[in-house]
Amino acid sequence: MDDARLPATLSELVEVLAGLADLPPIERASISRRLDNVARAILGEVGDAAVYEATRATTHAEVATALGVTPSRVNGAITRYHQRHRIVLPRGRPRRG
Repeated sequence: MDDARLPATLSELVEVLAGLADLPPIERASISRRLDNVARAILGEVGDAAVYEATRATTHAEVATALGVTPSRVNGAITRYHQRHRIVLPRGRPRRG
């Protein structure tokens, strides 16, 4: 598997992982090592998206407590989510009334 064919999404990763058992041991070992960083990146994206989704319904502090992390870690996940999706948040406070 060349780098151009490495999975980019969770569904692609699952598909590649499902086929690993059918490969010869050396090829399976080689691909497994290369998939390690790819899998970490994809799962990080999935986790960040889940944290973002959770904060739509509850506070950052509540999400942090449920996950056993600090609110700063929750904010970091949300920031990474926004960066991946190029969400630009308005600056300053919204006007009231």
